[in-house]
Amino acid sequence: MKLNDKVAIVTGAADGIGQASALAFAQHGASVVLADIESEMNQAAAARISEETGQKTLAVTCDVSEDDHLENLLQVTLDRFG
Repeated sequence: MKLNDKVAIVTGAADGIGQASALAFAQHGASVVLADIESEMNQAAAARISEETGQKTLAVTCDVSEDDHLENLLQVTLDRFG
């Protein structure tokens, strides 16, 4: 599966299944937006995935239960990746 020129948004991406999913998307060629409420862990996960895969990543602090956080997540994703 090739995901070149695709962008994946993964919620809960700071650790566990979310981080593994973000890594898998990146390994298959996607740029990845990691969204999580845990800002520092999320930043570290994004940096690690980018370093391991060479893919573009973006960490966004986001509480998916908050509408304004979701709107911000979408806006920064569009601003960064179009």
